[in-house]
Amino acid sequence: LFIPFFLVGVGLLIDLQVFVNSFETIKIAIVMTVLAISGKWLAAMMMQRLAGYTMNERNLMFGLSNSQAAATLAAVLIGYKLAIFNTEVLNGTIIMILVTCLLSAILTEKAAKKYVLEEAESGQNKMVLQEKILVPIANPQTIEYLVDLAVLLKSPQLHDPVYALSVILDHEDATDQILSNQKKLQNALKHVLTDKHTIQYVSRIDFNVSGGIVKAAKELLATHLIIGWNGHITTKERIFGTVLDHVLVHTKLMVFVTKVVHPLNTFKKLVVTVPLYAEKEAGFVSWINALANLSQQTSQKIHFFGNPTALEKIDIFIQSKQFSLESNFTPTAANREFDEMNKIFHIENLHITIISRKNMISYYPEQDEIPHKLAKLAQNGSFILIYPEWPSA
Repeated sequence: LFIPFFLVGVGLLIDLQVFVNSFETIKIAIVMTVLAISGKWLAAMMMQRLAGYTMNERNLMFGLSNSQAAATLAAVLIGYKLAIFNTEVLNGTIIMILVTCLLSAILTEKAAKKYVLEEAESGQNKMVLQEKILVPIANPQTIEYLVDLAVLLKSPQLHDPVYALSVILDHEDATDQILSNQKKLQNALKHVLTDKHTIQYVSRIDFNVSGGIVKAAKELLATHLIIGWNGHITTKERIFGTVLDHVLVHTKLMVFVTKVVHPLNTFKKLVVTVPLYAEKEAGFVSWINALANLSQQTSQKIHFFGNPTALEKIDIFIQSKQFSLESNFTPTAANREFDEMNKIFHIENLHITIISRKNMISYYPEQDEIPHKLAKLAQNGSFILIYPEWPSA
């Protein structure tokens, strides 16, 4: 509360005419800025050599420590009020603060991303878990397609069942609701139940749907979560957040957000958009395996759009696993893969987009708008949004 008032108060003391009429202010600002940046850089260099840090660790330390703000401004302001410093020094300090804060933010962002990429390449986040797929069910009209998708994404050599989850709100008549949901599930899935794949019904009672999904995923040690979405957001959901928002925040497992309006084996091909640095994420292998299973079991070709480096890694992985699937690759500019896919959008294709959660390596702000753009684009079509798993701690 007090910092903004302090900064505004100091801002009112600045005489803008001094910047135009006095070269002394510019000279003082340049000297102060150069000295402040040089001092922090030398300190970071010395610490790098003493502690054996890498270049990216040094740059990160320099970026975090470089900004000059409250303490510097407070000291100069006291000197100004005591008539130790004149107006030129006060204005020069403001310029120094502006330059160092901007520089610090830019350097820290770049160094932090490179540091995380180094960690990813070092193989610290590679751990294979037993595959378990959890499918929350609510709408009887979508149960069939959701479980169909779960069965097709599932690795054929694994024999764990697909878990169909029904979350019952605590204030409802829980027993009757559980029995009713189980009956609806059985009626909707008669064609799916085979000797090869089994569906296990599970129910949870909770005060809200998202909480029940999160708890069930933890109890069952789920690795994949498949959620149906109609592409619409109500006013209440805009204010308080959707079930999907809460699930993405409170779980680390891979999430498939789906809107499927046709049987999965009727699509002509799978169109997949892959963001920059997707190959660095911990869930890279998992979602490729899932898509390979889907492609093989539906005999559909995969067309990948994305950064050339990511596509090359995907191609190498597919070849190494000897998947019997047909795939095409279209390189795109960084963070423009969705725009390229948009040009060839067709309702006869199943469009799949890899989206990162915030603070992951491959995340960029424009990804937040992709779900709504894709939902609008595919009003009469089908799509899947894949949120890769968080790396294990």
